[in-house]
Amino acid sequence: MNEQYEGKTQAVSVVAAITMAAVLLCATGFIGYLPVPILTAIVISALMNVVELHLAVRLFKVSRNEFYIFVAACVSVLFLGTIYGVVIGFVRRILRGLSAV
Repeated sequence: MNEQYEGKTQAVSVVAAITMAAVLLCATGFIGYLPVPILTAIVISALMNVVELHLAVRLFKVSRNEFYIFVAACVSVLFLGTIYGVVIGFVRRILRGLSAV
């Protein structure tokens, strides 16, 4: 959170945590009436700074095979769910390792 709000001390995290707790305690009824797409947009906007796309570009430059495994896992997570995405990424990596031998 400090990075997202450009905070210099831990006080930013404390204030953010208190604010989130207050919203969860006081506005739960209101949040319950929000449509799922709005809640999804809120979560996506909160996670935009967490995703480091420059690492994917670097992976593409270093190892294209590993990049394709990364893309397959990401697409699988988006369309099939977290568990299937992790399993597909793991299986693709194992198959790549077996084919390299």
